[in-house]
Amino acid sequence: MPESHIDLAFHAVIWEPAAYRHGDLAEAAALGVGSVKLWLAYIELGIMADDDVALAVMQEAAELGVVVLAHCENGRAVDLLTRQRVAAGELGLASLPASRPIELEAECVHRFLVLAGLAGATPYVVHVTGEAPLDEIRAARRRGQTVHA
Repeated sequence: MPESHIDLAFHAVIWEPAAYRHGDLAEAAALGVGSVKLWLAYIELGIMADDDVALAVMQEAAELGVVVLAHCENGRAVDLLTRQRVAAGELGLASLPASRPIELEAECVHRFLVLAGLAGATPYVVHVTGEAPLDEIRAARRRGQTVHA
């Protein structure tokens, strides 16, 4: 954006994970995009990247020096718990902790960081909503992994 009068940055997104193919990030990186975002939840929206796609994206990102951002919740477990709450008629805000327990965020943060480490990618956890997910980030940092959050 040569005409911009402010500092700004864009990140790519993997909006259709089933359509991702190795090489998809290269064009964005060539334009100066330095990060890509994954959703590890929201299966009902079709945007959730399963572990195989997430790892492949992270491998390509590592090749290109692109930071990988992730929304970390165990999407499949959250989907089941949400469907159970809906079936029970529990549709209000009070049902949110039962359908999205903090343990599933912590588990997903851990899994994201392990996969990023295997890929050699630089991870960025975009939403940290409690102590347990933060503990996973702290543990990874203690092991020497660079983690942004």
